[in-house]
Amino acid sequence: MMNCSSNIKRAKWRRSKMKRSICIIIFLLVLFSIDLSAQQNITMHTGNVTMTGCNGNFFDDGGNSGNYSNNANDTLTICPGPNTGLPQISFSSFNLGAGDIMEVYQGTNYTPQTLIGTFDQTTNNPGVIQGNTNVSQNGCLTFVFISNNSTTDQGWSAEIGCYYPCQVVDPFISTINPDSTDGFLDLCQNDTVSFYAGINFPENDTFYHQSANTTTFYWYIDTVANVVDSGQFVQIPFDSARGQILGLYAVDSNGCSSIYDNELPVRVSTTPHFDSAGASTDTVCFGETFDLEGNVEPVEWSNATPTNIAGVTYLPDGSGVSYSSTLTFNDFAPGATVNNVNDIIDAWLDIEHSYLGDLEIEIICPNNQSTVLKQNPGGGGTWLGEPCDNNSTLTPGNGYVYSFPTTTPTFGVMNTAATVPANDACNNSPGNTLPAGSYTSDQPLSNLVGCPLNGTWELKITDNILIDNGFIFAWGINFQSYLYPSNILTYKPGIDSLGWIVDSNYNDVLSSTTMGDTMTVEPTVFDTTLEYTLFYRDSFDCTYDTTISVFVRPPWEPVCCEAVPPNMTSYPVGCPGDSTGYAVASPVDSLGPAPWWYTWTDQNGDTIAQVDSVFTADTLFNLPLGQYTVEVRDSIGCFAYNNVQVNEVPPMQLSISDIEAISCAGNFCDGSATVNINSGGTSPYSFLWSNGDTNQIPNSLCSDTNTVFVTDARGCMDTIGTNIPSPDSIDVVASGSDTICISNSTPISAQATGGNGDYVYNWTNTGNGSPLNVSPIVTTTYEVVATDSNNCPSAVDSVTIYVRDSIRVNLDSPDTICPGDTALILANTTGGDGNFTYNWKNGWGSDSLGAAPLQQPGYVDVAINDGCGSPTRVDSAFIQVGGYDQLKIATNGDDTICLGESAVLSAQGRGGDEEFTYVWDNGLDTGKVHAIVPQTTTTYNVTVSDNCLTPTNTASITITVGNQKDFDLLVDQPKDCKPGEFKFAFDTIRPDFNYEINFGDGYRPVFEDSIGHTFPGIGCYDIKAKIYTDLGCLTQKTFPCLVEVLETPIADFSFNPLNPTILDGQVEFINESAYADYYKWFIDDSLSSQNLEFAHLFADSGKYAVKLIAENENGCVDSTLKDVFIDYKSAIWIPNAFTPNGDGVNDTFLPKGDGLTKKNYSLFIYNRWGNVMWSTNNPKQGWNGIGPEGLPAENGSYVYDISYMLEGGREIHERGEFKLIR
Repeated sequence: MMNCSSNIKRAKWRRSKMKRSICIIIFLLVLFSIDLSAQQNITMHTGNVTMTGCNGNFFDDGGNSGNYSNNANDTLTICPGPNTGLPQISFSSFNLGAGDIMEVYQGTNYTPQTLIGTFDQTTNNPGVIQGNTNVSQNGCLTFVFISNNSTTDQGWSAEIGCYYPCQVVDPFISTINPDSTDGFLDLCQNDTVSFYAGINFPENDTFYHQSANTTTFYWYIDTVANVVDSGQFVQIPFDSARGQILGLYAVDSNGCSSIYDNELPVRVSTTPHFDSAGASTDTVCFGETFDLEGNVEPVEWSNATPTNIAGVTYLPDGSGVSYSSTLTFNDFAPGATVNNVNDIIDAWLDIEHSYLGDLEIEIICPNNQSTVLKQNPGGGGTWLGEPCDNNSTLTPGNGYVYSFPTTTPTFGVMNTAATVPANDACNNSPGNTLPAGSYTSDQPLSNLVGCPLNGTWELKITDNILIDNGFIFAWGINFQSYLYPSNILTYKPGIDSLGWIVDSNYNDVLSSTTMGDTMTVEPTVFDTTLEYTLFYRDSFDCTYDTTISVFVRPPWEPVCCEAVPPNMTSYPVGCPGDSTGYAVASPVDSLGPAPWWYTWTDQNGDTIAQVDSVFTADTLFNLPLGQYTVEVRDSIGCFAYNNVQVNEVPPMQLSISDIEAISCAGNFCDGSATVNINSGGTSPYSFLWSNGDTNQIPNSLCSDTNTVFVTDARGCMDTIGTNIPSPDSIDVVASGSDTICISNSTPISAQATGGNGDYVYNWTNTGNGSPLNVSPIVTTTYEVVATDSNNCPSAVDSVTIYVRDSIRVNLDSPDTICPGDTALILANTTGGDGNFTYNWKNGWGSDSLGAAPLQQPGYVDVAINDGCGSPTRVDSAFIQVGGYDQLKIATNGDDTICLGESAVLSAQGRGGDEEFTYVWDNGLDTGKVHAIVPQTTTTYNVTVSDNCLTPTNTASITITVGNQKDFDLLVDQPKDCKPGEFKFAFDTIRPDFNYEINFGDGYRPVFEDSIGHTFPGIGCYDIKAKIYTDLGCLTQKTFPCLVEVLETPIADFSFNPLNPTILDGQVEFINESAYADYYKWFIDDSLSSQNLEFAHLFADSGKYAVKLIAENENGCVDSTLKDVFIDYKSAIWIPNAFTPNGDGVNDTFLPKGDGLTKKNYSLFIYNRWGNVMWSTNNPKQGWNGIGPEGLPAENGSYVYDISYMLEGGREIHERGEFKLIR
């Protein structure tokens, strides 16, 4: 038998409510068994004992009569047998000597956790000791006795017996008829429900046998003490309308019991209130209608303490006086508090008060926490509800319900909320009140978080100002339903259907609502009592009804013969004085049945017409202005009267408006006017004008007088006349200046008269309109045509503008002069207005004769203007001065020098008048010869001229300076990581120059475009360089700190353990790098971490390349690569028991382990007779406890035989036992 504390991984057993996990013990350590079915004696020298019976004695090694031995160190283990209960040792005597002890342990392991107690000379008798599988799975008891070599004593005497510990009893309600929905059993009154109890025994036959037949089932209501029936199948009646909790518990043959933890709430339908249902009257006359109102109010049932208090409470006038009302709750769990503001739904009150501004309303909870719902002051003279706004009256008004919810109130705080009109409940005087609804609390309801739910809650209202009062009718505070214990039930059946049951033979229903709960009835029979039944079905599918009776009187009863006046209409007299009016009397349907008799009288009381026994309305024609009365009698003798006035249509009152003149003078007929009927007459109206036009607004009227005749719908006529005006004929006058100079502009204009005044001017030779500017270049005549917007006959006029000739000039000048001579030029001028002015070039005069002292040939210009603004006349004359050939120049030629040397510039002119002037550039003065010291190669230009305006000439001399003033040394990068490698180059390379560079170890020539150099140490380096020109001129420079060498990190790491396996695949990597700031770890080229150090769990064996890249803040990088070998190891775990009971836990027997492969895998399961129960070659497939015949295998021991190959190729074969437990 297998020890339950074995190192082999055990299957986990589910521990459900009120269950204990019990290990089925198979002992390997038992040496022998003792049959205790007969009286047997055992002592401490007996050793380990397995019980086969429950009757024996236990003594010290001295037996029943002698003392125990000195120097004893004995151990005795008593274990239960297959068919016994757990051991129970009852000590009758216990006497030990000084220093001797007995230790008692649960199980076979001697640990502090399993120690029951240590007993010696000073302790009492151990009493009764029992094996306990909750402490030790095997249920054994181990006794350890140690004595010294001193005095002994009588030892002990104990009785060995058995007891059976309780096995799990798991009852449940299996079936319900009718069944429950949504966790509730909703019933009608007097329903009987059938219940069947099921039960599970998951530990059956562990110590004793359990079954439903030997188990008693008890059914209770509300509490376990209130048992209403017993048995596995019961039928329980529910006769009263109330909520109940149905529960079940079971007791097995060993007296072990368990309560089903899913108690069933039962809700029995409540009888609804039909108080508001009925007919609008209990008696009607035939022909009348009445309404049936199906108002049914479902009734709520609750065993919770009410969350509101009702009753009229007077709030008298006061000045700072507070009035309180309290609610006490005790339904909630002890110590329960408001944990979240959303635990509260709302606080509310039904109140009326005549002055909001002096109230403060506060909620106070049992621990005196509070929050203010309405703050004082604020709100002014606003009402709450509809009060009786009279401080002397104690009559309650109409209260409104105001709530303060924790979420989404409709309105803001009361002090600033908008009011609505209302009327005083006592005298109907107007006022303003807060509408009923939800409001924001002045202080948050979260102030009540932490309040005890149980206890006394208080509503406190403080009245701060005199001359007002009010009443509070009810208030309450609502909590979320989840705060109430499960035994608190509150429910109200909903309405499923509602309707009236009527007799279809009467066909008297005129209209009804969709559900039929409201309908209008007109009886079709009389002198009888009609009955109508209101049928109601609630959401529990329970039905209720009530019957309403209505008596229908016959129509001839006097109370039913009501005088219903006929409907009267009239048509007025059309024209004054005639008799074209008429009147109509129409009996209403409710007057009585036809035929009808009509008698007409005039306003003097004289009968003027009588009509007998007709079935239609009566019309009396040809009536003059006056009042008339009709008497109508129906067939059952009921009379009705009514009056009607026949009026006269007032005469027409006419007027003319919107008179429009004819458009143009002469024979034009397009004038218009509007004739208005201001009052009187009968529409529609017709119109006839004296010109034959029939429109109300004609547009064909001629000038002078026009008359219109108006006739209404009844032929009445009236007339009115009007005069249509005519405009004058059009005339026009043109005007403008007589004479202008060419290019001048002058205004011309036209002025028209007559027509409608909205004139249009069209000119020849120019644009349209008046006035406008013209700029003729020759004498021009302009003609204008004027008309108006009506395009009436036009008028014509013209104006002529005279234009003077343009300025003309002829210049009289010499052809050639000598240099320095003055040329005289005469301007002969005509045209313009003769008032000429002259503007000669360079200020050579302002009259017709200009004096020009010229030094060189050129044009002489003059501009001539006159006094009236003629265009300026410009003319010019060319004057030739001098005439030598271009001068010639000789120089000393180009030269070459080195930087700092001097050079000479020399020039000599030839030709002209030999009076030469030399002008040099580059900042040199005049003169033939200059000594210079240029810093760079420079070209110098010299220009030579004489005094006779001879053409000048220019020559140049280039002085080449043989070395560069400056150069630059370039490097490919300013910084590099150690060792620093750089390439250097001069910015300009000439093949005829020589270049040298010094890296701190002497100058060396540079023959290529660039030169490289490596600096081994970190730091900043100065570089020197020099250039020799082709002329041997030297330039040298030092470039300080041109390059810098930076520190490079050193990447290195180690790892632990050095020889990891797949069973211990967690490897820690220790960073041993230097001079680094940032790190990247790669495993097989995959980034694994960027931390300084990290650990990695390798899931499989093999070689892994681990790379560390180290980088510092300068961007310098180093890396290292190391291989990590994960060795292959394997481990397999085989369960020693499994429970295929379908609960989803430990339902299959499946060996598991690392390194298992499908290759050569096999698993066979044998029963105790060696038969194969199941086999597989799939390491992922386990046995579900089903045998080869498809039936569940029996509880008991089975043998497994497993073969498998590890990934390294090693083959393993194992065999062992395990238990199947259902």
